[in-house]
This record gives sequence, C-alpha cells and structure tokens, in this order.
Amino acid sequence: MIYLKKINFEDVEEEYKAIKSMPIQENGFENKYHDVTKEEFVNEVIPRLLKNSEGLDLPYGYVPDTYFFLWDDDKIVGLFKIRHYLNDFLRKGPGHIGYEILPKYRGKGYAKK
Repeated sequence: MIYLKKINFEDVEEEYKAIKSMPIQENGFENKYHDVTKEEFVNEVIPRLLKNSEGLDLPYGYVPDTYFFLWDDDKIVGLFKIRHYLNDFLRKGPGHIGYEILPKYRGKGYAKK
C-alpha cells in the first residue's frame, strides 16, 4: 500500500536513511538536510520541521509547510514537501509542492500515483 506519512520521531531510522540517500540538489528540489548527523536530525531538524508545519517559529517570508514521506508498505520511497498556502514569492516560482523520489525507486510511477 502506498501512503504519505508526516515526518515523525517514530520512523526516524527510515526517515534519516531516506534523507541521506537523496541528492543535495536535483531538478529544483533542495535537500537541506543531506549533510546533517543523525543526532542533528533527531534533535534539531525534526523538531523544527514539526514547528514549521504548525506555523511556529517561521523565518520572515516563509509559510507553513509539512514534510511527508512517501511509503510503499514498510519502506520509504520518496519525500513530499507541501506548503499550506503561497505568498507572492512562491506564487511566482516554487509553488505548493516539492517532491523527491529516492533514486532506486524512480521510474516506477510513484510520483504519478
């Protein structure tokens, strides 16, 4: 079964492996967390992303967004970053949704589904 699941602490092992396997920059998707340690991922990145999802502690000009991992049964195959709404800057370019399918799962229709 294919489903999206919000970033969380319960799945940190798989989430961290997925983040590390994604390129730093590819096709306009920037993986800001490729070079973080697991400790930084757990203690800094996840808490910040969960706060951002609630609209808390956002840097000026940012809008709330939520990171969802794309799962196929028990494995992560991708990541979707969904902005809750757009500001003027985002309307002119980046838009609502960014996604990355892990390299070894590409070409199998995951993004389309």
